[in-house]
Amino acid sequence: MGWTVEGCSMTEKTIRPGDFGFESDVWPGLSKLVEEAGEVLTICGKFMGTGGDPEYWDGRNLREELTKELGDLIAAMEFVIKFNKLDGHAIRQRMLEKLVKFEQWREEER
Repeated sequence: MGWTVEGCSMTEKTIRPGDFGFESDVWPGLSKLVEEAGEVLTICGKFMGTGGDPEYWDGRNLREELTKELGDLIAAMEFVIKFNKLDGHAIRQRMLEKLVKFEQWREEER
């Protein structure tokens, strides 16, 4: 059982439960990438809720949580890049360009 995506390409594609998982033939690891990105966003939201204080109300240290979740996100990104045969060099180049831009924006805001 699955559903069909129409209008996305020359042929129809049936999406089945489990697609986008680690062993999928359809963008393997994509579901894990989304999950890990969501966890990073959740921690960032908690930081905003505490006004930047890393000590969360339930006793967790948000700095430690963010460190772990960023590591998980980077691992998911690397998996997606590797198993979907994305151009790692182009991705790294784009990352470096964006990092320079972010640093410029930071300096401009000071």
